[in-house]
Amino acid sequence: MSKVADSVRANSADLQTAGTSLAAVGAGLTAASVGMGKAAMDWESAFAGVKKTVDDSAEGYAQLEGELRNLATTLPASHQEIAAVAEAAGQLGVKRDDIVGFTSTMVDLGETTNLTADEAATAIAQISNVMGTMDREGSEGVERFGATLVELGNNGASTESEILEMAQRIAGAAKTVGASESDVLALSNTLASMGVRAEQGGGVATRVILKMSAAVDEGGESLESFAQVAGTSAEEFAAKFRSSPMEALDLVAQGIGRVNTEGGNVSATLSDLGVKGTEETQVMLALASAGDLLSESLRMGEEAWKSNVLGTLNVLEAARAVGVDVFINISTDKAANPSCVLGYSKRLTERLTAHFASLDENVYVSVRFGNVLGSRGSVLTAFTAQIEQGGPVTVTHPDVERFFMLIPEACQLVLQASAIGTD
Repeated sequence: MSKVADSVRANSADLQTAGTSLAAVGAGLTAASVGMGKAAMDWESAFAGVKKTVDDSAEGYAQLEGELRNLATTLPASHQEIAAVAEAAGQLGVKRDDIVGFTSTMVDLGETTNLTADEAATAIAQISNVMGTMDREGSEGVERFGATLVELGNNGASTESEILEMAQRIAGAAKTVGASESDVLALSNTLASMGVRAEQGGGVATRVILKMSAAVDEGGESLESFAQVAGTSAEEFAAKFRSSPMEALDLVAQGIGRVNTEGGNVSATLSDLGVKGTEETQVMLALASAGDLLSESLRMGEEAWKSNVLGTLNVLEAARAVGVDVFINISTDKAANPSCVLGYSKRLTERLTAHFASLDENVYVSVRFGNVLGSRGSVLTAFTAQIEQGGPVTVTHPDVERFFMLIPEACQLVLQASAIGTD
């Protein structure tokens, strides 16, 4: 402190000259400190709401607070908005260990879909409670659910809110017959894309699924009717329904479509299946008219998960089993604030890699690639095709910037990561 005082005395003239400027700066700093103080008070108030709905110890609250505040450094949301979603998560029965992951996914959905974070949280928590999503998979199950929802919304004629509203009404029947969350979203996307209202579509889909289930359980004439429309034997249809109920429903819908296309008696066919009444007929005809949309939706929801997440997990387990010294996971820049299944699934592979890094002393690291010129899936291929056809070259925004690396540079990045990467 004495050195500071001596310095102040030696430079008193300069300090007096700068007095006016310092006063102005001081006023600004005072205003800033007031703002910071208010922000701290706002956060304390917001986190107090989280404490009301989440049961934890003092130490646990401190950890949770730090984790939630850290989300604000990676998510496009304020501390208060994040705390509000976490508070809602507690009210909806989300377990303490899943609060942060659940909150992160809901904030992501609030930014990348036509849902608000609160709307997404309420609907997805309810579906999870029905289907046991978080009981089985924790917050990663919800993250997978969100990724599938975004992918279907991006690639279909329906919005995420329409898909989710339909899914809430189908989830109960789907759980009863052993369908997955991805199956529910696929069917919901198909019906919503065909303009079917959630109230109507959810009720009819539930009744038809349960009728199919009863037919499979009881056998006899009812099972024969479903099998005949699906173009299979009764045994094949029963096996298909037990292994994948939504694929069995897809076979039935396509069979109804064939009857309609070939000029057959659709009403009689539906009646044989126990589908009666104007409402049920309208919904099943809409599903039959969807072509391969349900098939594509079912495939879309599972493909990235199987190839990216399960594939990476298998390789990680094999690498650890044989004692691989250095494991490099090739990821993508889409894993940063993901808004598609590729991004979400790749982010999960990064988390899996980080988890394996904690299990032993060997090195497990992830490397994110951007656009690699000449690689499969590079945007350059699309741009080249557009130019060859005379344009235009489509971009997401007039001021967009694209950054590329060459294949040798990408290879060098992997080698550098293996040499200098640490867990």
